[in-house]
Amino acid sequence: MALSTILLFGAGLFVRSLQSAADMDLGFATRAGAVVKVETVANEYTGDQQLAFVDEIGARLEANAQIEAHGITVRMPLSLGTIIFPVDVPGVEPPPGQNRHRPEATSITPGYFDAIGIPILDGRDFESSDDETSQNVIIISRAASERWWPGESAIGKVVYRNGDTEDPRVVVGVVGNVKIWSLSEAPRSYIYWPFQQDGANDSFYITARGNMPPGELAAFIRSEARSIDPEIFLTSVGTMDDHLGYIYFLPRMAAVMLSLVGGLALLLACIGLYGMVSYGVSRRTREMGIRLALGADRQSVVQLVLKGGLTLVAVGGAAGIVLSLGLGRLVERFLVGVGGLDLLALLAAPLVLGLVAVTATYVPARRASKVDPVQALRTE
Repeated sequence: MALSTILLFGAGLFVRSLQSAADMDLGFATRAGAVVKVETVANEYTGDQQLAFVDEIGARLEANAQIEAHGITVRMPLSLGTIIFPVDVPGVEPPPGQNRHRPEATSITPGYFDAIGIPILDGRDFESSDDETSQNVIIISRAASERWWPGESAIGKVVYRNGDTEDPRVVVGVVGNVKIWSLSEAPRSYIYWPFQQDGANDSFYITARGNMPPGELAAFIRSEARSIDPEIFLTSVGTMDDHLGYIYFLPRMAAVMLSLVGGLALLLACIGLYGMVSYGVSRRTREMGIRLALGADRQSVVQLVLKGGLTLVAVGGAAGIVLSLGLGRLVERFLVGVGGLDLLALLAAPLVLGLVAVTATYVPARRASKVDPVQALRTE
C-alpha cells in the first residue's frame, strides 16, 4: 500500500509536470510552422555563398502566396548549441566575477520574429538595409532591456561587442523573452543581430508558417532548397512540434513510465488485498455465522470486514504519503511548473488507492455477509 502510494504520487507529479509544460508560454508559437535545418559546412560555403543561398530561398518563399511569414536564424530556441555575445554596456557593471556581460545570441533575417511568433515590444524589426555596409544594429530581449536600462527605453542605446569602442552596436528593437535552454528557466538576456552582418555559419534554420499544413510546408522548403543546390545538406526537415519533441521527451517518458509502474503496483496491491481479505473471511466463516445467528445484520458484517481491510490501506497510505514528501523533494528539479509537494498529486494518490481498495475489499465482504449461519456452524 505504501509503495503504491509513492508510485502513484510520482506518476501524478510527472503527469502534472507534462501538462504544465504543454501549457507553458515559451515566448514563441509552438504549434504551427515548419523548421528546416541547413548544414552549410559540409558544402564548404563561403560567407557570400551562404548569403546568396539565403537570399534565394527567401525570395522563393516570398513568392509563394500560401506562406505568410518566413525567416532564418542560426540558432532556434530550445535547440542544442550556444552562441555567446560578450558586450560592454556603458554605465552597467557586469555580473560578479565577469569582466563583461555575456548574453547568448543568434543572427536572424528580417521576418524571423513574425515567422516564429516572437512579439516586437518596442522599436523595429531588422530590414534588408541592415547589411555589412550599414551601421551595426541589434535587437535585445525584454530581460536584457530591463536588466541594463530599467525604467528606460532601450531604443538607441549602445553596447560594445568584446569591449571594442570602435564597433558600437545600436539597439533598434526589443522583443519578448523566449525559453532558450529549458522549460523552467528564468527569462534570459538575449541578443539578435542581422544575418547580413554576420560571417559564414556552419548551419542555420529556415522557419516559415502559412496556409498549408506544417508538414507540407517543410517539404516545400526542402524541395526549394534542393532545387537551389542539389548537394545542400539538410539535417532535419519537420514541424515546430518535431523541433520541440526532444525538450518534451523526458517529462513525457517520466509520466508514461511512472504511470505504468504505478498502475502495476496498484493492481498488485489490490490483488494482494483482495486475496488477503478473502482468506481472512474464509478463516472466519464460523465467526460470521455466529454473529448472524445472534442477530447481527448483514450490513454490520460487511462493515466489519471492510474495516479490517481498509485499516491496512489507511496505515499503508499514511506511510506512503510521508515517504512521498521525500520523493517530491528528490525529483523537484526535474519538474516543470509544479512543485515537489504538489497538493493535487499528493491527495490524488491515496484517493485513487482508497477507491480501488474499497472495491477490492467489498467483494469478499459481501460474500461474508451472505454466509448461511446453520451451514457455517456445521462446517466446524
